[in-house]
Amino acid sequence: MLQALKYLPYGTRRSDKYCKPQGPSIEDAKSYSYIVADNVLSLKAPKHRPMGNVPKPLFSRAKGNELEWGFMPHSKDAMPDQSWSYRSLFFAQWAFWGPWLSGCKAELSASVSLLTRSEGNEYKHSSLFHPKVFESAIVDFLNSSYGHLETQLGEALYKAPVNWHTGNKGVLSAGFDIIKNETSGSYDEPTRVYILPIAENHLVLVELREYIYSWNENNLPSFDRAPIEAVKDSFVDGLSIELGQKSLKSLNTAKRESDSFQLTENFAPLKWPNKTTSPVSEEDSQGARLLSL
Repeated sequence: MLQALKYLPYGTRRSDKYCKPQGPSIEDAKSYSYIVADNVLSLKAPKHRPMGNVPKPLFSRAKGNELEWGFMPHSKDAMPDQSWSYRSLFFAQWAFWGPWLSGCKAELSASVSLLTRSEGNEYKHSSLFHPKVFESAIVDFLNSSYGHLETQLGEALYKAPVNWHTGNKGVLSAGFDIIKNETSGSYDEPTRVYILPIAENHLVLVELREYIYSWNENNLPSFDRAPIEAVKDSFVDGLSIELGQKSLKSLNTAKRESDSFQLTENFAPLKWPNKTTSPVSEEDSQGARLLSL
């Protein structure tokens, strides 16, 4: 009872004194499932509890195969070449409250979407299950999404991938951070990204973004960020993919065609600003091209 009173979701006094905030209950996470072609994407997430009434949550209401409900183009401001299209599946945001009515210290948002190449930009004779094609697709997506963004000095606004690491959730997966360059003159918490193939031509994109509201004199978060990291880890751990027979066949084909079925161990940040992107070639589909990092 005392713990509930200690972390009431209100703020009547402003305080940047160091503390350990409380966020959503991981134990009460709800399960969500999405059908993508002959595959099933599953995730677990706490109830949507932002600081105020916005933003609103998003849960795909599609019945049956998500691919049958279409994809949206990115805006030209967000992606000038519009080489990728997306379908949003999930969005939620959670507040992390300080003790004794000291206010909201931070928020964390989680979004999950499907990605595919837009019409006319499709990868020919390629499977995203192949590690080299998958890596090249990540490069293309990052270049299209962030490579064109510059500071007023003409330097890259963002840096990615940072803290690259790989995993396996039935298919190969990659995780990394997208950070704002220090030269931009502002401080921005990293956006943690996880990306993995779910079909020959479709990717799952997970983005975990922090919003910090309490700072110390060194322009750093004035609280323990461990509760935020715990929710991030729980969300990623709750992701799973169950492949259908068709996708399993494609995955096994990619394994046979790959000399070493694994992703690059060390992936340096891309050289930006770069306003051009290059699609995956047919040579990539055979795993012959190595990324130039």
